[in-house]
Amino acid sequence: MFKTIDNPLETYKPEHINDFVNFAKTQLHLPKVKAIKAIRQEFPHLELVQALAVYELANKEKEIDNPNLSEKI
Repeated sequence: MFKTIDNPLETYKPEHINDFVNFAKTQLHLPKVKAIKAIRQEFPHLELVQALAVYELANKEKEIDNPNLSEKI
């Protein structure tokens, strides 16, 4: 059977996750697929599901940092 992953980043320390997210934020100008590919190239030890989780965290933080950005688009 398939194993579900509640938190794909649970094996990493918070400071490592912050490093991943900080890099991912620099890639948010790219299309989603290219940004995730860049994250995996920078951190090859991350699995696809982990890179996706990093991208989603970076995107959430961007929305929190710039709440009016989505209204302008």
